[in-house]
Amino acid sequence: MLLDSIPGFYGRANAKGLYPFGYNIFQTAASTFEPIRNAPAPPNYIIGPGDELLLTMWGEAQLFSRLIVNREGTIVIPNAGPVPVQGLTIEASKARLLKRLTSFYSGLA
Repeated sequence: MLLDSIPGFYGRANAKGLYPFGYNIFQTAASTFEPIRNAPAPPNYIIGPGDELLLTMWGEAQLFSRLIVNREGTIVIPNAGPVPVQGLTIEASKARLLKRLTSFYSGLA
């Protein structure tokens, strides 16, 4: 980019290699400012409608489910039914899910 195209620098010679303050910040690709889309939620994150929970069990019983929290604030677990999770933190929802699933899968306790 030429200095002549920057307002206020038209006609100035750049013999000493001096540039306007912050000039170099615009030389990088814009993707460096893009937010992380698939970052894990912190343990104190409050679950709400539209959130996605991944449920994975392995061992004697194996299960992998992508569960979406519906508008009523519940998720539906295969073979276990609906579980309300809206308003709970991730840690509290883990405890609730474990309690609910131990009644269906004896090897979890």
